[in-house]
Amino acid sequence: MTPSAQYVTIESGQTSSVHFSNILKKFRVHVVKSDADTGNAQGDATLAGAAYGIFRDGELIDTYTTGPDGSFMTRYYVCGDSWTIREIEPSTGYLLNETVYEVGASPSLYEVELNTTENQVTETVIYGNIQLVKHTDDLDPDVPEGENTDDPNAGIIERPEAGAVFEIYLKAAGSYDAAKESERDLLTTDADGFASSKPLPYGHYTVHQIAGEEGKAFVPDFTVFISSDGKTYSYILNNRTITARLKVEKCDAETGKIIPVTGTGFQIKDLSTGEFITQTVYYPNPETLDTFYVSDEGWLMLPEPLAAGDYELYEVAAPYGYVLSDQPVPFTIDGSEAVVTVTQYNMPQKGQLTITKTGEVFASVQENDGLYQPVYEVAGLPGAVYDVIADEDIYTGDGTLRAAKDTVVETLTTGEDGSAKSGLLYLGRYRLEERQAPSGCVLNPQPEYVELTYAGETVEVTQTAAGLYDERQKVDVTLFKAMETDDLFGLGMNEEYTHRQMYLVTPKGGYVMEIFTAFAAKPEESGSKTSPWQLSWKDDGAYTTWLTAMKERSAVESDVTVTCSDKVLTLSTCTPGGTGRFLVMGKLVKVDNEI
Repeated sequence: MTPSAQYVTIESGQTSSVHFSNILKKFRVHVVKSDADTGNAQGDATLAGAAYGIFRDGELIDTYTTGPDGSFMTRYYVCGDSWTIREIEPSTGYLLNETVYEVGASPSLYEVELNTTENQVTETVIYGNIQLVKHTDDLDPDVPEGENTDDPNAGIIERPEAGAVFEIYLKAAGSYDAAKESERDLLTTDADGFASSKPLPYGHYTVHQIAGEEGKAFVPDFTVFISSDGKTYSYILNNRTITARLKVEKCDAETGKIIPVTGTGFQIKDLSTGEFITQTVYYPNPETLDTFYVSDEGWLMLPEPLAAGDYELYEVAAPYGYVLSDQPVPFTIDGSEAVVTVTQYNMPQKGQLTITKTGEVFASVQENDGLYQPVYEVAGLPGAVYDVIADEDIYTGDGTLRAAKDTVVETLTTGEDGSAKSGLLYLGRYRLEERQAPSGCVLNPQPEYVELTYAGETVEVTQTAAGLYDERQKVDVTLFKAMETDDLFGLGMNEEYTHRQMYLVTPKGGYVMEIFTAFAAKPEESGSKTSPWQLSWKDDGAYTTWLTAMKERSAVESDVTVTCSDKVLTLSTCTPGGTGRFLVMGKLVKVDNEI
């Protein structure tokens, strides 16, 4: 560098001295590295870490490394025309730039001692592309059947899959949408199952399938590392058919518990074909199955997986003690689960108990040589009360205790016809204990035993009947008829006790009841025109007609006549639950004298 001008004074006879110093011009280089295509680093590549050398006359003087921003600054060097810089080692993801850059350090370019020169250098990122070939496990339909085989030990000609769609994006971006346009691509396979991406910058890329044939499993996400420039990364992809294992559980519809009982059988319909599936097992012997049975644990697993699709489960055999379900259970195999569990519920079969209480009830009177005897017939008795008691611990097939032994599960009372019907009872053994006997009958202290047994899988409610009988209460009666005699009035002297008469005594006077009819009648006659219990008539004619009808029904002979001017007294039995009544009717004749 030219020194500044100096001033000197020269005196006569003296020597004056002036000193001049030349200072060398110096330079330093600020190098800024950038991506040749975008200016900024692409993909997983980085502008940091590249090694550069500074050369003088081709000799390496120093080495520098680019920092996080892709730049570096050298120290100062003496200016000259032979200074250059060149990349020695590229940064990650970039190609080596072999260009020799002149620094521009000629002394003539500078006026001051310390100078800085700016150098812009570019890098070319590594590019590669991804190529996919897509096919399925299905045999190629264009290949003659005889030229392809199902032999598991032989190769097969598979069919390419068209229309499979894949997203490719820089893994570091996290998703296709978040990736830069230059760092992502969307591929759709053609008719040959082929697709290829555009050039993608250095980095790790995720290949993610978003569409494909129905019923085919998507390829799991995988990573491709583009690290070699110009390389095509090729992959052959196979979409296997979606399958899942099927587990079937048999459960009680009331408790939801598994029924650990063998014998339950199922068939499975493929709704895409309408056919029931078959599967083949090879142990202990080869066998093709179309019906599948649960184990003693109450569940089954199909021997082979099911392909994706919609199905229905049909029950063809119910567990013992349960009603066969006639409703198919739909389910879907879609690949979302490795094992699909389908639960089929069954109602436990129940029983209904009908009891019929019978005994002797008065029906009519039978006359034999002037002797009248009541006639009884067996009929239903109302009002009998029975406890239905579990005679054992009663369980259903799922292991649930439904009734403990000696528990009263229901109380039944017989109706007018002598019968009573229980509610729905679980299958098992019960005993009937009479708590209250019908009116006029003796309480039976002995229990009756009944059992509700399984009636088969198609019966929802099984019916069981029990006939129960009570003895009527009886009494021995000895009757001795004695009449006071009176010679003065001739009473008791003419066998009056054989006469068909009765006496009615009232505070206002007495009556002789001259019996003109006696017969049996049924309660159902009440309300009819000829009802024996009728109390009023519209006129004398109707009353006369009624009297005639009553006399004609008499079971005993009588010479007593009766007219519409007579008063009649009727005596009638009334037995609860009985089907018959006995009536005696007599004409009332006023007695004026004392008896």
